[in-house]
Order: sequence, then C-alpha cells, then structure tokens
Amino acid sequence: MIVFGAAPISLLLVGGLVVAIGLAVKYFLENGKPIEPVLYWYLVAGIAIPFLIGGLLCAICYRVRPTEAFQMQDISGDPALLADLIVAEDAVCKLITRVDGFIQNDVGPAGQSDSQLVLAAQMKARDGVAVVDCSATEAALEDAPHRLTRLEETLRSLTGPELQRTYDKTMRCEGFQDLATPEPTNRQRLTAIQATIRDQQTRLLAPVDQKTADLQRGIASDCDKRRAAAAAQTLPGGGSAGSKS
Repeated sequence: MIVFGAAPISLLLVGGLVVAIGLAVKYFLENGKPIEPVLYWYLVAGIAIPFLIGGLLCAICYRVRPTEAFQMQDISGDPALLADLIVAEDAVCKLITRVDGFIQNDVGPAGQSDSQLVLAAQMKARDGVAVVDCSATEAALEDAPHRLTRLEETLRSLTGPELQRTYDKTMRCEGFQDLATPEPTNRQRLTAIQATIRDQQTRLLAPVDQKTADLQRGIASDCDKRRAAAAAQTLPGGGSAGSKS
C-alpha cells in the first residue's frame, strides 16, 4: 500500500532530477563549456523542490489518525432522546428484576430447593419477547428504534402482565391498561414508554409493596381477612379445622 501511495511522489522526484540533468547536458552540448555556477543552483533547486514537496506530502498523508468507530451517538440527531432512552432502559431493567422476584415467589417452596424451576419460569415469561438488554455496552450497539421496540415489548409482554398478575393477587382485579398505539416519531414512542413505566411503578408495583409492608407489620384490612379465611377453607382439612374452632 505504501508503494502505491508513494508512486506519484517518486515520479515527481525522478521527473525533477531528469529535467535538471537534461538542462545541464543541453547547456553543455550547445555551449561546449562547463556549466556555470548559477546553473548548479538551478540543478539543486530542481532536485530540492520535488524532495521538499514529497516530504511535506509524506508528513501530512502518512500520519496515522486513529478514530473510535463505536461511539455512542443518537441516529435521530436528538441527544436528549438518547439520554432519556438510557434512563428508561434503567427503569425497565429494575422492573424486570422485581418481576423476576415475583415469579420466584410464584414458584413457591419448590423453587428454593431447585433453582432450575425458577429459571424455567422466568424464561417462560420471556418466551417470544424482545426483552431490553440490561447490559449498557450491548444495548449501545443497537440504534434508537430497535431499543425503543425492546422497551415497548418488555413493558407490554413481560413486566406489564406479570405486575398485573401480582397486583390482582395482592390487591383487586382491574383490567390492564395497554400501551397507547406508538406514534411515528422516536420521541413520541419514548414518551409513551415513560408513561407506561410510571403507570407500572405507581399503579401496580407501589400498592403491592405497600400491602406487603402492611401485612408484615400485622395490619390487615377486612378484605385481607376474608381472603385469608377463604384460603384457609380451601386447604386440606381446612373445613374440619374451622368446625373445631
């Protein structure tokens, strides 16, 4: 590669030398006497100038300028979108962690002795879902539309249904509010994602956490007591135990 790149410079140097020697020979043949001193300077200039030009070209063109090819940049030209996208991914990853914990609880005591049961249940919940990649390095390699799609899919098909199921068991039955139809722009899609994150955090997860904390402190509502009584009746021997009491 260097040989091909230096070919024009080499031709320039050789050409200047040939011209200078040709002028010197022509002068000698026409005048029949040695070259005068001033012509020596012309000869030096004819050789030095191409060398100088060649040196400058080498210094400029052969300089190595390393460039980072994998820079995190937003293809939509909106740096604020990228910053908000990272925040949304972090929030969804935290929701995924909570959902995995609820799935583990649903497996029950069997999961405590066999972790593969918990893992299988968690993978089943992810089946067919383009889940958010919680590795920042890997996620940054994808463009904004693909990352938005992962967020939408994760909220709609993983965290949403699992949090709704936990909410229904802990609180009361309510229909799950689906994501609004995504608008064509990345900003509008991210806004819908942020709204869904807040909805799942406040409407579903926060009441579950509050109810769990109340039960741990021994605070139970009438509804909780009726639910516990109904659950006790469904246990083997529950009816007879209730009659004895």
